[in-house]
Amino acid sequence: VYKRQMFGYIVEALRRRREAGAMPFTVLSCDNIRGNGDLAKRMILAFAQLRDAELAHWIAENVAFPNCMVDRITTVTSQEDRAMVAQDYGVEDAWPVVSEDFLQWVLEDRFPAGRPAFEEVGVQMVDDVEPYELMKLRLLNCSHQVIAYFGLLLGHTYAHEACRDQDLVRLTRELYMDGEGTPTVPEVPGIDLAAYKDELLARFANEHVRDTLARLAAESSD
Repeated sequence: VYKRQMFGYIVEALRRRREAGAMPFTVLSCDNIRGNGDLAKRMILAFAQLRDAELAHWIAENVAFPNCMVDRITTVTSQEDRAMVAQDYGVEDAWPVVSEDFLQWVLEDRFPAGRPAFEEVGVQMVDDVEPYELMKLRLLNCSHQVIAYFGLLLGHTYAHEACRDQDLVRLTRELYMDGEGTPTVPEVPGIDLAAYKDELLARFANEHVRDTLARLAAESSD
């Protein structure tokens, strides 16, 4: 229901823009899924087609739907996290979002009517987000799977504990990252893959994040 309402609002706003002769706005999907802009375009065009085929054609020809990707490890909220927020900040929050300090947002620079200066707050503006997305999926997400499955079998609970096991680190870096993952990643502009992989292992080993291997292994068939 929520998605249908959202599509309805977007299509109606674009219809009004078109009738007023105004520039269409850019539709920026921030869903954490691959090809989020492309998917948003397909869904909104399908919705618009049911209402007005001519409007759907105008949207397809004039509206931008840039893809983007984000990378930040966010863990399952614990009772300790709630207690820390209450004690340190005086805020009673039933569901604080806990994350690492690393943050990456890569966004395709497709905004025909102009845009905020995203790059001034650390966003990487690129022509094509796919290489960055494949890098993240195949080197970060898949490496998470490696440490999760074997780490759980070895009796570890947290990612940082698994990263103290040098055999597991060697398996993740040499056999998976270098041997299996990297050959499938296209050239990523501005990225040193060797340094990126080193940084990934350091992030996994951050004991303050306390990311559980159970979370990493959950719904793994997806």
